[in-house]
Amino acid sequence: TATTSADGAFTFSAVPYVTGRQFLASTNFGGLNYSSDLLNFDRQWAIVNVQLTVFRTTADPGVIQVEQMHISLTSDPNANLVDVAEMFVVSNNSDKVYLPSSGPALEIPLPSGATALNLDSQRQCLDLTQAAQSVQLNSPIRPGQNATQFSLSFELSNVSPRTSEQNFCYPVKV
Repeated sequence: TATTSADGAFTFSAVPYVTGRQFLASTNFGGLNYSSDLLNFDRQWAIVNVQLTVFRTTADPGVIQVEQMHISLTSDPNANLVDVAEMFVVSNNSDKVYLPSSGPALEIPLPSGATALNLDSQRQCLDLTQAAQSVQLNSPIRPGQNATQFSLSFELSNVSPRTSEQNFCYPVKV
């Protein structure tokens, strides 16, 4: 642990060199954790410039847009089921991290009758969780285009006639 000087510089002393050891710089700003890329040192480097960008926060959901939404439907007539796979690419159109004052960062409603929900395995239980009739993204969304993406799948009954509807609280780019 080190504290930065007024110009942001910091020093670690008496750290033994170990081949292959990697480092990163991290900080907490506004209640959020930030970290640099992994740093590799060789014995010759005494000074390394590290880029660690932090952002202010906004609770305004108007900065969020679903940039891409892909839906794949596969019908199984023998089981009277439709497998639905959805992928979302979300942008934060501001220069601040989107962090709502309460609740999840995003809530994607599931259509009525959705069963057998599967969440993106790399994010499941970390920041993508199932609620009663929705999927919730519980991590802040950094600024920028295509700031986060995730996928999910579920099944719907394929009893004729079948209609399904999903309403979104965020604009979806078409």
